[in-house]
Amino acid sequence: MEILDTKISEINRLHNLAQASASDAIEYAKQAGLLLIDAKKRLKHGQFLSWINDNLSVSARQVQRYMAVAHGKTIPLRKLIEKSDTVSHLEVKADQGIVIDGDWLPSLDHHYVHADDTAAFWVVPDSKSKGFHISKLYQTPRDPNVPPDQYSDPDDPFDEREWDGMSRYDGTKHPVAQKFVGRFLKYFGLDDPTAVVWESWIGEGLERPFGEPNDGD
Repeated sequence: MEILDTKISEINRLHNLAQASASDAIEYAKQAGLLLIDAKKRLKHGQFLSWINDNLSVSARQVQRYMAVAHGKTIPLRKLIEKSDTVSHLEVKADQGIVIDGDWLPSLDHHYVHADDTAAFWVVPDSKSKGFHISKLYQTPRDPNVPPDQYSDPDDPFDEREWDGMSRYDGTKHPVAQKFVGRFLKYFGLDDPTAVVWESWIGEGLERPFGEPNDGD
């Protein structure tokens, strides 16, 4: 789409400016975030992550930060100019984990996400062990008798209130050993974790699964 094509070069330009100028990084990040939010609305559900990787020199993690700034959240300056989160889809191939005896195993210290038309599957390292947290974010038809805002977070840069369904979450309650991650993904509905393309990056571990509701157990 022509409108999206014009946004690609502008987002990449603002990203480069944010990385080059610490004093103006927040403003450039905000401008990039506003363009990203608009681009996301123009894409079909499940296409945003692929669009990022195919067109931008910005990591998915950094995209999330820029969108958060555009939503008014405070993001530490060091995170906005973190060089390790600057990527080129032409030069960097995301880590795909390893396969042993038919089971998919994530690499230690890596975050993974795979999104398709049905759900987004996240695998993130635990901050206190060598285990991993697994989560599945997806949509189901919305109850017409329940106000939409009950199922959306206006402060979440990936808020999906424009979807026609209700946001749903499934996730592990405790860290899973590396060798069992693939089996848990199959339990959550990812038929063959070895056959999908994973987006990944090295990052700090989390205490809980990505996307877990605030009142999660």
